[in-house]
Parts: sequence; C-alpha cells; structure tokens
Amino acid sequence: MLQDTPENIAKRLTFYDIDSRQIQRNLTERERRLYLRQIKRDITYFRPTYQRAHITMDIAGWSPDEASLRIKDMLMQAR
Repeated sequence: MLQDTPENIAKRLTFYDIDSRQIQRNLTERERRLYLRQIKRDITYFRPTYQRAHITMDIAGWSPDEASLRIKDMLMQAR
C-alpha cells in the first residue's frame, strides 16, 4: 500500500478527454477544495482495506520518479 497526503494526491490529478488523451485543466479554488474533500473521503472509506496490506510505504513529498525507484527497491528486498 502506498500512503500520501491528500494534498499531494490532489496535486497529481490529471484529466483526460473522451479519447483518453491527457488535457490541461486549470481548476478553480472551489474545484480544488471539492477534489480534496473527495480524496479525503476516499481515504477514510478505504482505510480498513488499506490496513490489510502486507507492505506499506509512505511516499509523501517524493516525486513520482523517486517514489517508483524506492518502491522497486523495497519490493526487491521483500522477495
């Protein structure tokens, strides 16, 4: 299981058009708050499921590249 703060998750939101092409979207402050609220709700809802994970890693503050490298290293050590 990967853990991160709701704020960091919201920063990584990406949007796609109907043909699955990534699009640039500038969110209003209201939209940002709504997405953040929904992310927090999702984390709360899925917390019991997350707690059953055998391996966890907190990726707060890491770039996607850094997180992927550290996760790979951790999984290789867990073998």
